[in-house]
This record gives sequence, C-alpha cells and structure tokens, in this order.
Amino acid sequence: MKSLIFDNPSPRYDDLSTRELLEKSLEQLKIIQRDNLKREPNHPRNQFKYTIIVPDHPLGYHEHYTNDLENAKKSCIEWATDYGKASVEDQNLNTIYSVR
Repeated sequence: MKSLIFDNPSPRYDDLSTRELLEKSLEQLKIIQRDNLKREPNHPRNQFKYTIIVPDHPLGYHEHYTNDLENAKKSCIEWATDYGKASVEDQNLNTIYSVR
C-alpha cells in the first residue's frame, strides 16, 4: 500500500487548518479505497470509467456506472434535480463533475 499521508511528520498537525486536515483525510480515504478496489477486480468501478454518485437518494447512498462522460454528466444533472446533489467520479476516485 502507498505510504500514508499522515506518516509524514511535517507539517505538524497543529499548523494545519481544518480545511487542510479534511483534505488530507479525504486523500487518505481515497488511497485506502483505491487499494480496496484493486482487490475487487469485478467491482463496477473497475469495469466502468465513470461513477455517478447520489448521496441523498431516498433509499440511501447510490452509485450508477457508465463509460460515457456526457451520459454521466446528463445523469448527474437529472439525479441532482431530483435529489439535491450528485457528482461524477472517474476510476481514480477524482470528482470531475458535480451538481447541487
């Protein structure tokens, strides 16, 4: 597994703003999730280029998958219109499009 961000002793945690701490925590979670996905070759995120995420769906957190970015953006807009927000992530867990 890639070395953890928090293994680096500098900068000191006391010197970081709340935003910086949250950003480092998010990056750490992405490193862990990428490692988990490598162990699950049949996971849909490994089969499709884009994931549409709908966090506030009435049935709970939802993910939808596609290989077409334009389709992902259109779906993201539709889901955000219906449920408040949605986003599109690529296979590296980078958010590339978001609607609120």
